[in-house]
Amino acid sequence: MQIFSLLSDILLLSATLGMALWCHLLTRRLRGFDDAEKGPGAAIADLKVQVDALAERVAATTRATDAAAESLRAAIVAADDRTGRMEMLMISLGDLEDRGAERLAEAAMVDVAVGPIPGFRAARTGDAAGSGR
Repeated sequence: MQIFSLLSDILLLSATLGMALWCHLLTRRLRGFDDAEKGPGAAIADLKVQVDALAERVAATTRATDAAAESLRAAIVAADDRTGRMEMLMISLGDLEDRGAERLAEAAMVDVAVGPIPGFRAARTGDAAGSGR
């Protein structure tokens, strides 16, 4: 039984020495991180500064993008309003064209024959006589 006791003490002592060596190495590495002017500590400090600057740029870009999106929304609303107005003007112009054609037809019955007069719809459809309705 003493051999097992001795073997257990040797294993415990070697494990303790291994851990002491590991702690010593870790302490040396951590001191290198604490030194901010050289080694990995300097790189970490530089990375932190770069990350902070990048975060600020992202925030500024987000603000600019939000402002541009709001401006685009306003432009789209204005364009939709103008589109509606243009549609109403096109419809009323078609009505005016019909009235003008009726008046020309009445005038043609009274006066000499009048040739075909191109109208607004003719310009849109490519028909010079205005009969492409």
